Amino acid sequence: MIKFTKINQSLVKEIVSNKVDPEIDIDMYMIKDFCPSKIYHTYISGEYRIPPTESQYKGLFFESQVIGGNAKGGKTLEIPLLKNGKIPIDYERILKQVDVAKISFLTNQIMVYPEMNCQIPLSYYDENLDIIITAELDIFPTTILHEGSIKNTIIDLKLTSNVHSTFGEYSWGDIQFMDFIQADAYMYIVNAIFSDDDNIKRCKELNPDFDYKYIFSFDNINKIRNNGILFHYMVFGYIDNEKFPLSEQKKIIERVWTKEKQYSMIKRFAYATSILKEEENKGWIAIPEYSRCKSCPINNICHSAINQEKC
Repeated sequence: MIKFTKINQSLVKEIVSNKVDPEIDIDMYMIKDFCPSKIYHTYISGEYRIPPTESQYKGLFFESQVIGGNAKGGKTLEIPLLKNGKIPIDYERILKQVDVAKISFLTNQIMVYPEMNCQIPLSYYDENLDIIITAELDIFPTTILHEGSIKNTIIDLKLTSNVHSTFGEYSWGDIQFMDFIQADAYMYIVNAIFSDDDNIKRCKELNPDFDYKYIFSFDNINKIRNNGILFHYMVFGYIDNEKFPLSEQKKIIERVWTKEKQYSMIKRFAYATSILKEEENKGWIAIPEYSRCKSCPINNICHSAINQEKC
């Protein structure tokens, strides 16, 4: 079996919620309902990938059109045409938002260089957690016009149906309950790596196939060491109606760094790491449940899979 040595914010979110359990401890995050065997095969060994949902594919398509790739390392994705060969209306609107995104880059002085500062893999060995924390940054590093001056930032692209929606887990119209571990983790990793030459060297060693000549240039290292790094979400929607016209389906949201946010993020990483190391010691035993098994990518090889609903 492949050893558990790496973790990222997506895996943490599979294991530990951003909500606390007041019945146990007001400082203890809730553990999510998950199957260790699925986690091993999809995240640890990487043998199986969870196929994107329809909405996730739209986001990957948008990302690939805007910066020429996507977070899975792929190239520009294709539009799934209708049976009559026409482009679905959602994708017509998404293509319009691709142009809006590129104009937003110019007006906000965001620099996008495909194959230089897009889809950047970073790896940081955290000695306190004894784990390698990994990330893949959409656009980094780049400048941004921030409160009247030029700053350095990380840009993360998001596509949603409606940026004004206040319903659901990803409601960009009401962000107070959203999970921002991604932003907090990315700022933490960047500051940790760029602050130390040994961490830069190790990041290169952990990602031998990536050319870091631009990322770890003398100029970029000095800028981040002296001024730190910001984080901005660029969110675009594709709903177009009288109440929410397409022209208003865009937002730029800054995630402001604080010590408290960083502490909470590290605590979740530590909790998830501890849980996963315990599951590794147990042998990644499957915990079958029909609702999970029916769509699990490993249900064809899992002897514990439940493929029939029972009552």
